[in-house]
Amino acid sequence: MAYVIMREEKDDIRCLKETGSSMCKLFDTMEDAELMKKQLVSETASHIHWFIVEM
Repeated sequence: MAYVIMREEKDDIRCLKETGSSMCKLFDTMEDAELMKKQLVSETASHIHWFIVEM
């Protein structure tokens, strides 16, 4: 099982990308994805919504 963090902003939904790549960044555990999501929420504007999708 893998998890992907998605970003939603003004009806535009995209996955968090691997650095320097067009591939979506995958997380092995929900805990890892949650930690990254918390960091992203704290670093981005409040109108950007982050959520986790199970792959």
